[in-house]
Amino acid sequence: MNVISTYTIPLLSLGAVLAVLSIVKCEFEKTNRFTLVIIRPRPLVAILSIALLVCGGVGAFFVVNGQPSDKETILEPKRPVEPARPLLEPILRLKSAWDSEESSDWAAAETLAWISESAYLPPVDADREFRKLGFKRVIPIVASSMIGYVMWEDEVAVIAFRGTDPGEVSDWLANLHDTSVQTAHGRVHAGFYGAYESLRPQILTICEECSIPTSRLWITGHSLGGALAVVCALDLSDDERIGISGVMTFGQPKIAKGDAAEYLESRFAHRYAYFVNHADVVPRVPPGYKHCGSLVWFTDNGIRRTSKINVVFQAPDVTQPMDEVPPPVDLLGMSETEFRELKAKLKTEKEAILEIPEGPQPVMATVPFVDDHSMELYLQRVRSLLGVSSPSEPH
Repeated sequence: MNVISTYTIPLLSLGAVLAVLSIVKCEFEKTNRFTLVIIRPRPLVAILSIALLVCGGVGAFFVVNGQPSDKETILEPKRPVEPARPLLEPILRLKSAWDSEESSDWAAAETLAWISESAYLPPVDADREFRKLGFKRVIPIVASSMIGYVMWEDEVAVIAFRGTDPGEVSDWLANLHDTSVQTAHGRVHAGFYGAYESLRPQILTICEECSIPTSRLWITGHSLGGALAVVCALDLSDDERIGISGVMTFGQPKIAKGDAAEYLESRFAHRYAYFVNHADVVPRVPPGYKHCGSLVWFTDNGIRRTSKINVVFQAPDVTQPMDEVPPPVDLLGMSETEFRELKAKLKTEKEAILEIPEGPQPVMATVPFVDDHSMELYLQRVRSLLGVSSPSEPH
């Protein structure tokens, strides 16, 4: 059972109990008769119960409706248990050949996940982490609240975008719209496109004036940063001087419609993968858009994939009875109605928390599906997939 289904019932139950306690009081009379006496509501308990019921309700909603993609998936065969294997140096991992339709234990994934995690650090600290990975040149790109980095060394370059701060994910989702804008290759999400446009001049200037190596260029990011990464890849795809080796994102929302989605699928075939952790809601929004590339979905039952995987470490078991083979799953996205309900619930939760009076307060329950969105968790999942430890510093 995933994080949502684990928390949903306890949250709803606790919320219901607190709701009752906020309006009733139990007394025993001398006659041993049990009487319920209605009293004035206790505001703090009532507000806490509302928050718990909202969290549980949203969790229940996504247990039933939440899915990360509109594509059919298959279960990737598990890798045989083997001793932890050492990884190449970070720069060498990004030089290694990869295919987004093959089994998902790509060496480059750990490096790019570490970069996406480090992008949340203050720029000075992020610069230090990128240099530990072996990048001798790191240039930040900043426009208002949008931050990214261009880094390179020894024929390898990475463009990385910072995502939404963890504490702001609920606000970001609650205010996310679903309007689109026309580009040369079709319609994409207007908000994500506008955010990338604010950084675009700096990216192009660095590419042109700093002689960054573009024969092995990777583009990555988490959450909003993942959306910016895909828009960036779409933008740079027309430049024949730039050879994009891979687009790899984590917890990325959908960004493309119709023609744009088809173009991304064909232009970056075998070079684009996006990771989804359990019940993470962000990859399921906004409605009306499509995911492109190859899905790597961490579930309790293993890793599910959208692409036809060229499994190199384990051949299919042809002796397994057909009725025991897990059937493909049609992973549907969120409808417009469901999206509006999600945003309304998030706004209600925020208003309930803001109404809590000042002073010592009980710890508020977190929203389970937002917990699944943490980049730290994505990094742990990737390292577990590769069979490596989680060191305090890069390998």
